[in-house]
Amino acid sequence: MIAYLHAAILGLVQGITEFLPVSSSGHLILIPKLFGWPDQGTAFDITMHVATLSAVAIYFRADIGAMLKSIFGRAINRDSQASRRLAMNLGIATIPAIIGGLLLGGFVETAGRNVVLVASLMIFVGLLFLLIERIAVLHKDLGKLTPTESLAIGIAQAAALLPGVSRSGATIITGMYNGLKRESATRFSFLLSIPAIILAAGYSALQLATGHETLAYPPLALLIGFVAALVSGLAAISFMMRFVKTYRLNAFAYYRIIFGIALLVLYFYGGFFH
Repeated sequence: MIAYLHAAILGLVQGITEFLPVSSSGHLILIPKLFGWPDQGTAFDITMHVATLSAVAIYFRADIGAMLKSIFGRAINRDSQASRRLAMNLGIATIPAIIGGLLLGGFVETAGRNVVLVASLMIFVGLLFLLIERIAVLHKDLGKLTPTESLAIGIAQAAALLPGVSRSGATIITGMYNGLKRESATRFSFLLSIPAIILAAGYSALQLATGHETLAYPPLALLIGFVAALVSGLAAISFMMRFVKTYRLNAFAYYRIIFGIALLVLYFYGGFFH
């Protein structure tokens, strides 16, 4: 029964924090440590990847269908050209994450256990949010995004391999810095998560296949975690797409800064991570 509760809570946290720009790694480090839960294991990580991938695919099914049709279909019109251009930019933006994962995979796994680094990056990126919101001139839709700007967003995504940065946060603010409107930057970020999550799931699956790991949670707990992550992921995506139409990202910036400070306090004075 305890395993089912753990899986449900971690699934909810994963689904929400994967798409809100607050760093899923920071939260997934804190919660098990606070409650003394065991490591959830690679099989659970893969389940979470599949759940969040499913959430993006469901929400953006029209965009995905249009891109696939533009690539494999014969019709050439303005809409198909725009979808093909979007697919090309997503492909370009994915390249740095592949290179970064190959070069930094071992370091990232070690860094993920460094609470001070995670907390510091949460604070630093929160401050970047506030800066970009102040200086960025948001005037472009996705159709005006260039390959060079897509590459810059991809480099930001590669930097988000470091836990505490937040993949969605880094890519959204980089898109905004390059002039994308908040809604366009957020849409591009979420679509860009599709190849990123597939790569992460593949890497975790390779670890599981070569590591002879036993399941940390029973199959039913994995299913419960999957459903929790899928539902909360869909809710988080829907919330963000509505939120950025009206509001700045300052609220997330302040949350990140406060959360990062709290992690540092718990580390140095609370004894939770020793």
